[in-house]
Amino acid sequence: MRFRLFVDVQNGFDVIDINSVHPLSFNKTLSGGTTLGQLTSAFLPDPDLYSITIAEAISSGQPTMVVFAAPAFCVSPTCGPQVDTVQEIKEQSENLAHFIHIELYDNPEEIQGDLSKARLSPIIRKWGFTNIPHWTNESWVFIIGRDGQVKASFEAYTAAWELEKSLQETFD
Repeated sequence: MRFRLFVDVQNGFDVIDINSVHPLSFNKTLSGGTTLGQLTSAFLPDPDLYSITIAEAISSGQPTMVVFAAPAFCVSPTCGPQVDTVQEIKEQSENLAHFIHIELYDNPEEIQGDLSKARLSPIIRKWGFTNIPHWTNESWVFIIGRDGQVKASFEAYTAAWELEKSLQETFD
């Protein structure tokens, strides 16, 4: 028995791609009196993931792992675990790279379970996620090399070993 599978491959969504330079992003951090509740919907947030902007991390010359996720508001059960996975990798590689979580929503403390109150973070638009047809709020992880170029990107949940492997390749 033979089957034919037709796949409609679409291009041009403008999400940051491998070997491209990331947008110069000044995400919110804990500096200046911002609280964790204003930065993330994670249940047990790691303050280290909110201590530096993407722009500062890249200018440091160290590789950077950035996870875009809304742990408490994701439409699938993977956003929270993806942030946890990045946190675990950070604990093993803390001095070798920067690790950053960007909440998808600009106002997680105001949402209180009602996504009609949600406002997307401006960085989400800048990185191109809103250009994806039917995109809701799934997580993405980007590995950025010392040169500021995106070395790897992962949509939806990605296992720690795969993220670690991609990060390790930026050290070589």
